[in-house]
Amino acid sequence: MTATVKWYRQPADQGDATAQYWLGTRYAIGDGVAKDEVEAVKWYRKAADQGSGEAHYHLGMCYAEGRGVAPDEVEAYAYLKLANVRQKLANLENALSPEVRIRGQQRAMELQAEIKAKIAANKAGK
Repeated sequence: MTATVKWYRQPADQGDATAQYWLGTRYAIGDGVAKDEVEAVKWYRKAADQGSGEAHYHLGMCYAEGRGVAPDEVEAYAYLKLANVRQKLANLENALSPEVRIRGQQRAMELQAEIKAKIAANKAGK
């Protein structure tokens, strides 16, 4: 583990969303640690749960491409919608059936509500 990864680890463990996102990225590309896409998804999810748009994007791409998680078009759509990545989302929409698109939109609303609740709970706990 390099000094850079150690530098991200402590704040990530303490709940810092930016550090969690960057730690996930280090695991995703194998920079300073062994490449581990499952570990990357874990850290992206922690950051995404706090509202990180970058983490939403990368988590959506993990679901779209089956990196570290089983491929899931609905989850991919939902996280990319939260990330508001218009071009990637438009490309995915063109490839999806209307049913999957609707389920993805519904899941995006559910995720948004879950994230708001987690943020509120974190603020209340501080």
